[in-house]
Amino acid sequence: MVASDLDRWRSMPHLGLVTGVISRERLIMRTSRLRLHTVVGTLALFVLATGVSAHGYKMKSLEIVHPWAMETAGKTASVSMKIASKAHEADRLLSASSTIAERVELAAAAAGSGFVVPAGGELQLTSTGPHIALDGLRKPLNAYGTFPLSLMFERAGRIDIEVMVEAAE
Repeated sequence: MVASDLDRWRSMPHLGLVTGVISRERLIMRTSRLRLHTVVGTLALFVLATGVSAHGYKMKSLEIVHPWAMETAGKTASVSMKIASKAHEADRLLSASSTIAERVELAAAAAGSGFVVPAGGELQLTSTGPHIALDGLRKPLNAYGTFPLSLMFERAGRIDIEVMVEAAE
C-alpha cells in the first residue's frame, strides 16, 4: 500500500477505526468488554427474574418451596407449601410454631402423627387438604407481607422459614 492509499483510507470516516484513531487491540478490548457486559447483564436479569418469582429453603435433604398464606383480617389462616425430599428415608413434619398466632396446628393430620414426607417424593400442603392452621392471629395478615414460621421435622430437625402473604383474589 502506498502513502496515497493510506491517506485515502484515513480520510474515509467509516474506516477511521482501523487507521490509528483506535488501534486493533483497543477495538478488540472494547468488543470483549461489550460481550462481558452483555453476559453479566443477562445473568443479572435471569437472577432477578427467578429470584422474584419463587422462594424456598433447603436444609439437609429437604426443600421447602414457596410457603404462603392468603391475606386475612380474621383470626385464622392456613399456610400452604410444597415440601420435597431427596432423602432415601421418609421424614415427618411433627409440628410448626409461629409468634403471630396463639395456636399452630397441623390440620388434616392424624392425632400426633404429623405429615409424612415420602423418601424421594414430595408433600403438598394446601388450604383444601393437609395444611398448617394458624388460630388466634395476633394481627391481620396483610398482602405482600411475611411472617416467621418454624417447622420441626423428625429427621431434618428445625427449619425456620418466612411465609409470604398473598393478596386475596
